[in-house]
Amino acid sequence: MNTTITDRIIDIFNSNLPIIGSWGSKNYESIEGGIEFQVNGLLFSGTIQIVESGSQENFIVRQLVDASRTVKEHLDVPQDKLVQAIDEIVEKNCTEEEYSSRIFSLYNW
Repeated sequence: MNTTITDRIIDIFNSNLPIIGSWGSKNYESIEGGIEFQVNGLLFSGTIQIVESGSQENFIVRQLVDASRTVKEHLDVPQDKLVQAIDEIVEKNCTEEEYSSRIFSLYNW
């Protein structure tokens, strides 16, 4: 377990709590070289893993359907774009207006 990497990721997440909250994230665990957690978003439900990419400034983000099957791997995600990159995978890959429309439609508002 690399606490330094985990702490860096948690610090990034703590400064973006409203976005992180929209992912329905839970069950955070430290893994070798990073962290993993469950999400239940509009676009993706499953496990997200974030691990070091070999660079202090970049991460690898993996989408997993279950513990053994990677759906997609996003390489060299910059630290300052980490939350945005995960948000585009899990919750919102559109404009604010389109996202609001999806939410209103989903919840019949």
